[in-house]
Amino acid sequence: MIMEQQFSEADEAYMTKKIPQYIDALVEKINDKIIETETTASWDFVSRGITFNHHFPANADFLTISVVETLFHKLHAGDKDLAELMLTMMGKQAGIELKRC
Repeated sequence: MIMEQQFSEADEAYMTKKIPQYIDALVEKINDKIIETETTASWDFVSRGITFNHHFPANADFLTISVVETLFHKLHAGDKDLAELMLTMMGKQAGIELKRC
């Protein structure tokens, strides 16, 4: 059983202010790494003489969804109820309703 820790109002206010800043910094680093990875992959393929006319497969969108998918699996760790909750919450953020099959 996890006991909730009590914090002073000042500590709660500080954490409420700081946590989003840490998240923003983390997301910025992830975005930078995705662009770096896309560039590295592009140079790798070009250096091997592989060119793409229409669609570069290791593009930023593909890399981003790959990271999201990997973190999604890590977070729910096979717990289907948690996975459903996570997807429901994400669906609400996107303005869509998910229906269970």
